[in-house]
Formats: sequence, structure tokens, C-alpha cells
Amino acid sequence: MKKFLVTIMVLVMVVGMTACGSSKEKADSDTPKSGATAFFKALKSQDKDALKDTYSGDSKELLGAMSNQSDDSTTDKVQDALSKQMVEKVYSFDYKIGKESIKDKEATVEVTVTTYPFGKVLKNLGQAMAQSGSVPDKDSIDKSLKTLDSEFKNMKKDFKKTFKLKLTKKDGKWLVLAIEKGNIDLADALTGGMLSLTVPY
Repeated sequence: MKKFLVTIMVLVMVVGMTACGSSKEKADSDTPKSGATAFFKALKSQDKDALKDTYSGDSKELLGAMSNQSDDSTTDKVQDALSKQMVEKVYSFDYKIGKESIKDKEATVEVTVTTYPFGKVLKNLGQAMAQSGSVPDKDSIDKSLKTLDSEFKNMKKDFKKTFKLKLTKKDGKWLVLAIEKGNIDLADALTGGMLSLTVPY
């Protein structure tokens, strides 16, 4: 269950980086701070063209995973509702750009992200399921997903994480380094601490 939700969160984020709206404006990324700012603005507005100009990653494989169709079971309907809520909440994060540090073609920018505590909600659900002591069946999974749906609807934006965002200089522009290339704190911040529940780093 945790892996499913973590995967959904990361996919929601990455799909948004490549599959949403677009803009003809070029992002300003002459400095690491301006590159980071352009990245977060593009991510919040789900502007795929601007994200291509500010992010060094490739998400074609993840986009394929998101195109899977679901059947009409209750669990799938609840999962679809959860996914929709996650999309809305993931992109409503706030951010503050801090100091930058440059070393050759690599840089870091201090960033503080404030979002919803997806990790805390998921942890609480996992503990409740573990305390039940029974092997999950379809009914218990449906019930858990409905509980999670309710928790997501009532969440407050109170998760805050400050981290060093990694950037790389390419063709004179500062690009946010791909998550899989070392920006795991970015993914953890945007998913409200979900990754720190499952990924030891």
C-alpha cells in the first residue's frame, strides 16, 4: 500500500512536469536561484515547456506507467479519487528560495517547501492497518482507501521541509538535477514526507 501511494505521488509530480499545460515563454535560468525559481513556477503552473527548460530529468517511462486503465471496482474508484486529490494538493505547495552555492557546473540552492503532510497521513494509516492484525482483503483495503480519502480531504498545509536543491549547468542554463540523479529531498518535500517513510537516505 505504501509503495502504491509513494508511486502515485512521484508519478503525479513527474507527469505534471511533462504532460500538462505549456508556455511559449522561456524560463530565466541564468543563475542557480533563477533556475530554481523558474522550475518551481513551472511546476506549480504545470507548464511542460517551461519545465523542459528547467529540469534535467526524463520521465517517458513514468508517463507510460500513468496511462494504465483501471476497472470499475470500488477500490479503483477510490484510488482514482485519491489520485485526483493528490494532484490538486501536490501542486498547491508553497516555496521559498534561499541562498545559492556554486562550484563549477554544479550548484545548490536552499529551498523551503510547505505542503500537505502526506507522509504523516500514510504513516498513521499504516499503523492502524498493522494494529488490526488481519491479512488485508478487498473489503479492508477498500475501507483503508476510504479512510485515506477522508484524511486527505481534511489535511492542513503544515508540512515544511528545508533542503538543498541540486542544479547543474548545461548550455549556459542552470537546470534542476533530476530526482533520480540526487534530488531525493525535492521529491520528499513535494510529497509531504512520503519518501522519507520508505527510502532510507
